[in-house]
Amino acid sequence: MSVLRVQQIMNEAGNGPVEFTKGATFPETQNFGQDDLTINTTGVATVTTLIASNAVVVGVMTGTFVGNGLNITNAPGTPVGKVIGQHLIT
Repeated sequence: MSVLRVQQIMNEAGNGPVEFTKGATFPETQNFGQDDLTINTTGVATVTTLIASNAVVVGVMTGTFVGNGLNITNAPGTPVGKVIGQHLIT
């Protein structure tokens, strides 16, 4: 396996980001700083864990959400009378 050590990666014209047409995989323990990573994707994105301070998702997003949900917009609500509550007894 080859190792690539660089300060920046740009498109061929030198004026924008590169495209990863076959995808990209990051180590499970990789952390990025606040402005270190921007992901724009079309199609399916498989993410095991996403911890983000500013994530914009258009389309279907499933999974377990943790946090207070502050500023979530355009999320479909649960119709009245269709709520099921669960309580974990430990």
